[in-house]
Amino acid sequence: LLEHQIVPLFHDRTDPASGSVPRGWVRRVKADLVSLGPEVVASRMVRDYVTELYEPTASTATSLRGDGFAEARALAAWKARVRRGWAGVKVADVAADEAPLALGASREVEVLVELGELDAADVAVQVVHGRVAQHDQLVATATATLTCVDADARPA
Repeated sequence: LLEHQIVPLFHDRTDPASGSVPRGWVRRVKADLVSLGPEVVASRMVRDYVTELYEPTASTATSLRGDGFAEARALAAWKARVRRGWAGVKVADVAADEAPLALGASREVEVLVELGELDAADVAVQVVHGRVAQHDQLVATATATLTCVDADARPA
């Protein structure tokens, strides 16, 4: 949601009439404030921004600048390698029992992912799960990161 909807709205300052104001983002914030109403408290928002965004970002920036920017160069190289190899990543197989599941029960899911030139440590394989509503729409979703069982597995 953040990466594909919120952040692009914040950075879209192409409307000449708006100057440097991201009008789409402002509209979104206003709509969210109307829908959330009294649940949003400014002091909590500021505290959350500081503890969840600003402090971790400052810490990361400090670590990336250290040792002559060695970590920054390593991160840039890793990102470039992942970008080059991403087209080779494919979900080859998904195995899960499709029988109805009792509310609160768990289900084992096995996923075979072909990584191409990437390593298992380069990716996180996740499953999105939730309740199936009318018209096979998935609602009340949550995401779970799967555990790598065999990094050397190959399709049959």
